[in-house]
Amino acid sequence: MGNILLGINQALTWSMAINAKIDLASPDQRGLAVGIDEAFGYTGVAVGAWLTGVIAGQWSLRPEPFYFLGLVVVLAFLISIFLIKETVQYAQAEGDDDHHDANLPFNEVLEHATYGDRTLFAAAQASHIENFVDTLFWIAVPLYLVSQGLGIAAVGVVIGVHSAMYFLQIATGGLADRIGPRPPVIAGMFIAGVLGMVLVDGYLPWAVLAGVSGLGMALLYPNLMTVPERCGLPDVALGGDGHLPDVAGLRLRRRRGPDRTLDGVR
Repeated sequence: MGNILLGINQALTWSMAINAKIDLASPDQRGLAVGIDEAFGYTGVAVGAWLTGVIAGQWSLRPEPFYFLGLVVVLAFLISIFLIKETVQYAQAEGDDDHHDANLPFNEVLEHATYGDRTLFAAAQASHIENFVDTLFWIAVPLYLVSQGLGIAAVGVVIGVHSAMYFLQIATGGLADRIGPRPPVIAGMFIAGVLGMVLVDGYLPWAVLAGVSGLGMALLYPNLMTVPERCGLPDVALGGDGHLPDVAGLRLRRRRGPDRTLDGVR
């Protein structure tokens, strides 16, 4: 049940936070915008991993860490209600500039975003691998480290180091704006693997490799997320409410000029 609720949270809150940053950014700064969102989001994840590890090490695995998590949930809920502002008007303004109307059926957008466009299809497969690595770090790696005798608090630090490297997305996200998403995605995929964790032994080597893997993820996350934005539906603008159906966590938008194409990426 906890994983189901987490999945719903990711599909709604995290995805919409990214969309909001894209709404606010100009076309040539959307990689940077996604990088900023991911950097601060995963900094929170890193701090949470470290703090819950400390709490669990000091007391126990349950229920004490869940008291902290409950406080975070309440605080986030209040911030969402009273501080977060709607950004749909910026998406609507962009749609109005294009002078098109596109209320496309969801199945057409889904087809284009999955198997209908080879660039988006490749990006989707890369995202599956990326999230598989992310899942390994949150499930398999902690279990492996505990089985090797590492304490709960130390495991929290190793996982926290991995997530802390995601803050580099504040810099790596802009790479897609300057050189295109393909080079950072290839580099990130190469160094994000976690198999090296089983080839070394000791707290420090594990922490170093966790950081290297985190750097790979920092290259992957924001640059993969900009692919749907840069590979939108040809000759299609935003729909009646300014949005196309949200596919793969990002709204697909009409290609408009060089910043909307993937020349050199295919």
